[in-house]
Amino acid sequence: GKILHDHLRAIQLKFPQIGFLAGQGLVAGLACIRPGGHQQPDEDLAQSVVWRCAEKGLLLTAPVGPSNCTIRIAPPLTITPDAILDGCQALDEAFSEILAERETRLLATPAT
Repeated sequence: GKILHDHLRAIQLKFPQIGFLAGQGLVAGLACIRPGGHQQPDEDLAQSVVWRCAEKGLLLTAPVGPSNCTIRIAPPLTITPDAILDGCQALDEAFSEILAERETRLLATPAT
């Protein structure tokens, strides 16, 4: 669990859109929020990251929680440290790609 949570904390520090990290052992949750100071849930980001992870071969459950913005991570108890690292890399890449795509769409949208 320490390996998983250490890498998830590093991902959280990299992306301010991850509002909080919770969990213990091999169970964790990453809550996706909209940028800004109001900590508003971002269900679209959570769903997009879960789908992108699936495309990369990392299966996660659908976003959970009251606002469906928390990505639940619960690998098998027999997971190897290398598999945890691979999964965290896929999760990091998914966040990077989805947020870059959002930024591109925002820049391409004409101001009104």
